[in-house]
Amino acid sequence: ENNVVTEDIVYAEHGSSHNVVVNTETGFIYTVGNKGDACEGGLHMIDVSTPLEPQFVGCAGEDGYIHDAQCVVYTGPDSTYAGREICIGFNEDTVTIYDVEDKSNVQIVSKSEYTGHRYTHQGWLTSDMRTLLVDDELDEYENTISQTRTYIMDVSDLSNPVFTGFYDHPSPAIDHNLYIWGAVHANGWGGNDAMTNPPDDSFAYCANYASGVRVLDMTNVQNQSPTMEEVGHFDVSPDIEVNDFFGSWSTYMHPSGTLAISGIERGLFLVTPRMAFGMPPTPPTSDPAPVPAPQPNPNPVPNPVPNPVPAPGPSDGGSGGLDELSFTKEEMIIISLTSGTVVVLMAFSVLMCRRIRSPVPQNQLAALRSNPTFDAKPTTRGNGLDHYTGGAVATTGPPTLHR
Repeated sequence: ENNVVTEDIVYAEHGSSHNVVVNTETGFIYTVGNKGDACEGGLHMIDVSTPLEPQFVGCAGEDGYIHDAQCVVYTGPDSTYAGREICIGFNEDTVTIYDVEDKSNVQIVSKSEYTGHRYTHQGWLTSDMRTLLVDDELDEYENTISQTRTYIMDVSDLSNPVFTGFYDHPSPAIDHNLYIWGAVHANGWGGNDAMTNPPDDSFAYCANYASGVRVLDMTNVQNQSPTMEEVGHFDVSPDIEVNDFFGSWSTYMHPSGTLAISGIERGLFLVTPRMAFGMPPTPPTSDPAPVPAPQPNPNPVPNPVPNPVPAPGPSDGGSGGLDELSFTKEEMIIISLTSGTVVVLMAFSVLMCRRIRSPVPQNQLAALRSNPTFDAKPTTRGNGLDHYTGGAVATTGPPTLHR
């Protein structure tokens, strides 16, 4: 009623969690990266077979903090674990596989590192459970590699996984989360019916921050020299091309087949990956349909003339460097999306760049406030790049200079 959601029960056996992993086949929830429990940031296991009576059933903290995980009933080629519930943990510096069939006696099956790891962040199994794709969140950010890299791991022997290669994406963006859809849609999960036309499970969907969601064809991922090929992408922030934490946070395919993309600055996007359903791409046209003109505002606000911004000078205590201020105007537009054509969506951003790699002190940033005003929310990363994002708010009065 009144669009208000209220809880049925509060589970208070730990504090905050980094993530919540659900295995709908077994009725268990695994919270990871927790604070305030005895699990050392590892698997905190909860029986929710009776949803309103969740029961804590055990910990798996032997390998410490787990950033993310995938938990499944194993149907892969390793007969030792056939039919058993396993969890794959992404534990900052290792990929760790757990046998969690007996919640009171969890066993670590294997721990694996890979060359060049900086922060083993997340990953996902292929439908046949032979291959694992892995994201490392900091190898790009720390400039140890020059392009976004997805690691490929042969897990056909769970006790002896082997990293067999990697795929380098065409941009230097940071990778965050990736998922492989298809099997759950063919079988149905979480009370949802199976799809009559499930998505092809040979595609991986990678949310790579500033370069958007990249779709990879995994047809040859299990070759002796594994390869993948990009077959599509959707960039939610095509005007942001930095090696930082902007853009696509994650992506999830719903039981309908609609792919949801969560954008950090610009919200939620819902798309249909046509290649996954055997649909041909929409061919680009040289004569797109005319775009309807937006209706004029009956009370237009004239473009303000901003107060002059004082010429920025060195802001690092005398060590030199020139600050540069750039901004783009936000406006409402009506767009017609055409395959093969990039359309920059409306946005307003203020970007402070340094010629030296250190953050700009916030009190030395002069940000324009105009009519309508810009509500800036600063994010300082400490790498010489300060990014301000926000939205226009209708106000009255002359433009002002806001510090």
